[in-house]
Amino acid sequence: MEIQFIYNAKNGLASSIFDLAHKIISPDTYKCNLCKITQDSFTETKKFKELKQKYNITLWHIDDYEKQFRQEHSYPLIVIRDYKNIEIGRIATEEINLLTDVDELEKVINSKLVN
Repeated sequence: MEIQFIYNAKNGLASSIFDLAHKIISPDTYKCNLCKITQDSFTETKKFKELKQKYNITLWHIDDYEKQFRQEHSYPLIVIRDYKNIEIGRIATEEINLLTDVDELEKVINSKLVN
């Protein structure tokens, strides 16, 4: 099983610099809550690194994800796929936006894995 985290950000140096500046200058208006709860300004948080060791988590930017999978209508998004790459669950943007930390994120992931 794979848990795909698709951030509301594009790949590339220019996008990374813009995102970093946005997070520092105006964090309240940054549009990726998944980024906010899994990363600090420069790296992944310690809690998120621990979560990644528990689960098979892959990280995606919008443009990279859409090259391999269908385009979605809203990001960030978490998609859970089985070993045949078939989607078996998802955590939508609206639900991600309600989360405040990695512990809450893990609870939501676990609830999707049980169902």
